[in-house]
Amino acid sequence: MAKQKAFGYVRVSSQEQSKHGQGIEIQEEQLRAFAKAGKMHLAEIFADRGVSGTKKMRDRPEMARMVAAIVSNGVGIVLVAKLDRVARRASVLRDTLRRLEAIGVRVIETGTGSDLSAFTDDDKPEEKLGLGMRGVIAEYERDVIAKRLKEGRLRKRREAGYCEGRIPYGGRPGEEIEEEQRVIELIKELRRKPRGKPRRGMLKIAEELNRREIKTRTGSKWYAGSVRLVLKRAAQRKA
Repeated sequence: MAKQKAFGYVRVSSQEQSKHGQGIEIQEEQLRAFAKAGKMHLAEIFADRGVSGTKKMRDRPEMARMVAAIVSNGVGIVLVAKLDRVARRASVLRDTLRRLEAIGVRVIETGTGSDLSAFTDDDKPEEKLGLGMRGVIAEYERDVIAKRLKEGRLRKRREAGYCEGRIPYGGRPGEEIEEEQRVIELIKELRRKPRGKPRRGMLKIAEELNRREIKTRTGSKWYAGSVRLVLKRAAQRKA
């Protein structure tokens, strides 16, 4: 008797590392073990690396390639290690499963053996509810991961002496913007008091920069206020 043919789908985003037990290789091992135990022929495994679980089917290169292969090869089963490998947003999970069901595909979660297609089956309200709850939990976990990463970046920036937000003119410490740094040095030079002459004011410096056709970061003209702000920030960095 011929083995039932199946495809495998694995995914890992940039937010999820192998140490959490969901690395590409670990997922592939789980799919192969399940296929062997179930006497399935795992024809191919499609791996989306660095792809967020919030992205739709069309925005996942390997999932899109898998769907094209399903249509041409008539494969009726897709194996995934966990429900959240399909999606980490409930609405995306529901949409993906419905689209796969529309082309005659059942999605099996190898960790539990569950047929995830029940998530879209109105005749199985209990299973639909259970899978729906898991979809919401997967979305919640994804949001928690994103929040922790954001907080970690903010903490590192505060420890380095600056916070998230718009990058100041000239860049941040260790992340200097060379071209803007040259303009800052020119502004400082123009601000220095010449021997026997009055110091240039902010307006005069702005006029000189404009005369030399030096633009701001946004490509606009310099004004006294923008020159003053650049000098103030340069002084704060030096302090």
